[in-house]
Amino acid sequence: MFKYGTGEREQGGRRFTALDEHGLEAVISQTGAAAEVETWLIEDQRPDRDERWLNALVRLKKS
Repeated sequence: MFKYGTGEREQGGRRFTALDEHGLEAVISQTGAAAEVETWLIEDQRPDRDERWLNALVRLKKS
């Protein structure tokens, strides 16, 4: 699961990467070993947050 968007940031000594569908596709294609199965967006359930999250099911390609 990735915060929906683009770019990277550091906060409180932690590094965060946001991805959208195009960014996820680029990461998957760079591995050469994985194939995207399914993606979907969800809204953050925490009452003080207004963010979306990119979820993905990814499987290895059969060789």
